[in-house]
Amino acid sequence: TPSDTTPAVETPRAAATDAAAVLPSPAEQATMQRAALQRILQGIAYLPVTLAMWFAPMLVAWHDLPPGKALFFSMVAVWRNRGPFVVYGVAWIAVWMGLVLAVSIVALVAGMSSIAVFLAAPLVMLMLTCMYCSVYPSYATVFIDRDSVPVPSAPPG
Repeated sequence: TPSDTTPAVETPRAAATDAAAVLPSPAEQATMQRAALQRILQGIAYLPVTLAMWFAPMLVAWHDLPPGKALFFSMVAVWRNRGPFVVYGVAWIAVWMGLVLAVSIVALVAGMSSIAVFLAAPLVMLMLTCMYCSVYPSYATVFIDRDSVPVPSAPPG
C-alpha cells in the first residue's frame, strides 16, 4: 500500500519535543554558565601567579637571585614585554582551541566520546611539552644580550 512506503513526516510538535529532550533545562544552563564564569575568574586570578613564575626559576638558577626577587623581576620582565606576551598567549589559546576542536570533530565523526578522552590525554601532554619548551626562547629573548654572546667563527678551510 502507498502508506507503507511513504516516509513518516515529523510534525513540528514532535520536533519540538525531541529538541527539548536534548537541550539542558534552565537550571542546568544556569549551572553551566556559573561554572564557565568561575573558570574565567580563576584564570584571571591565576594570571599574576603565572607572570611571577614565568622567569623566576631561571633567575634563581642562572642569575643567583633570591626567590622573592626572582618572582618580582619575573613579573617586571613580563610586564615590560607585555605586547609579545599577549601575542604569545593568544597564539597558545588558538592552538589549544584548535586541539579541542580537532578532538571533538574526530569524536563526532567516530560517534564515540570515549575516543575523545583516549586522544586528549597524550595530546595534552604533547602540547604542554611544547609550551614548556617555549619558555627558554622567551627567557633568552628578554635576558640574554645578543651583542655580548660570542658568535662561533667558521671553521678554517
